[in-house]
Amino acid sequence: LFFPSRMNRQDCLWADVWATACPPHFDVDSLISLTSHLNTLSLSRLFVRLRSKDHLPTDLILKLVGRSYEFFRFWLKTDCEVMILPEIEGHNPLLVCPEPALVISHSPPEDESFINTTNAQREKEGKPPLSLLSPPSPTYNSDHLLASPSKKTSPKLNVSCVGGTFDHLHDGHRLLLTATALTGKGLIQCGVSGDPLLVKKKMAHHLEPFQIRKQKVEEVLRYLTSVKLDVFLLEEAYGPTITNPEMDVIALSEETKGAISSINEKRKEASLKPLESVVVGYLLDVQLVPDYEKRLREGTLDDVSSESTRVSSTAIRNKLEAKKE
Repeated sequence: LFFPSRMNRQDCLWADVWATACPPHFDVDSLISLTSHLNTLSLSRLFVRLRSKDHLPTDLILKLVGRSYEFFRFWLKTDCEVMILPEIEGHNPLLVCPEPALVISHSPPEDESFINTTNAQREKEGKPPLSLLSPPSPTYNSDHLLASPSKKTSPKLNVSCVGGTFDHLHDGHRLLLTATALTGKGLIQCGVSGDPLLVKKKMAHHLEPFQIRKQKVEEVLRYLTSVKLDVFLLEEAYGPTITNPEMDVIALSEETKGAISSINEKRKEASLKPLESVVVGYLLDVQLVPDYEKRLREGTLDDVSSESTRVSSTAIRNKLEAKKE
């Protein structure tokens, strides 16, 4: 890849990663080649558009997103924010970015037309234009990521919801919000926990204020989807999940997936339709996973289930407490 020397700490970079029908593993060497170039830059943000020529079911897309976060956290040496953005019909995340950004192109004629159209809209919104970078030769091919031979798609439902503390927003939160964006086509409701739900949190004095947590959630969702957002203060565990007749689906983590039974029991008592659920797995703190690269190449990362290797807000707060001491 060719990168101009004018790049500085204020720049954002957009790169494409393709998902196609192939065996369930990453082309590790190709992605390492990409990140070796990225590591020469001083980036403030890296946005990775997860693109596909196939229609992939939601659970597989989420698997791809999660593994992508883990990969870039392991090999990307620059201290920058990373966002993995799957394709969502009708949504162009390049319109959201408020600052100048550079876009790596792997299909110059198609991408140039797309960027020109995007920049015309960005100009109307008073946003600076994007710049297109065309690598002199491909760093990786387009057939390298985990995907499914199935053409089955997962239908979007109307109202999708999610709830959580979202403290010190991390990649696991981004994955959970991605699940919400993939399943909601009309409205996304997101409850951000308020004080009554935080009293039992470990290292609670390191919790971020509600407004900061809410703002971070809104920003991530705006990059993921164009649908209407309702991000609100959640003051009791169930929130609107047991009262909203329009709600269709809830995104849950491995930690909270058991809640769907009690939610639907209460909805049944209120003569409301049951909610569907989509569950996202834990993300690994790859720096703590023994033989991460070997496991990645062998496709055995799913076997790592130790709580000590998971990405979590509690672990972040524990680190903050350790620094204070």
